[in-house]
Amino acid sequence: NDYYTRAREFVVRHPVCDIDVLKNGISNVPAVVQIVIQQQFYEPVAASWAIGEGVPICDHCGNAMKKGVAGLVCRTKACVATHSSKSTTSIHASKLVRVTRGIRQYWIEPGIDELRLYDALLDHGISASLYPFRDRVDIAVGETGIDLKPYVSPETLGTKFKRGIGG
Repeated sequence: NDYYTRAREFVVRHPVCDIDVLKNGISNVPAVVQIVIQQQFYEPVAASWAIGEGVPICDHCGNAMKKGVAGLVCRTKACVATHSSKSTTSIHASKLVRVTRGIRQYWIEPGIDELRLYDALLDHGISASLYPFRDRVDIAVGETGIDLKPYVSPETLGTKFKRGIGG
């Protein structure tokens, strides 16, 4: 459970990162977990992602940014939905790795809101656990489990609740 939580929190907080930051950031998990993360969770960043001398990194979520109509835009949908675009860091593309598509879809996108809530709870002095019991819930506060889910419409959410609210 502890290894899962450490690995997942690091990956969600680092959707793109310098290869040395990756190696250092996951040094607190067993070697076999490090190998899986390095070889199956991350891949090199394309040189075409560079804008000028480097790839701009989002100040809010740590993902790479791209050119948009009005300037730089974060590549993370959950971040774009809640933050204005801001980058004060740029890293040369040859030093960067990014999460693979599946990790981005199933860990990074939902993880942005999970970490935002988790960090807010801690900031307010509320003891919380992130991804307890290998992600049975996203956050535990005492005996209460919180599992965040994005829904595209109230109708979709209502249909989900009609089927049941889970365990």
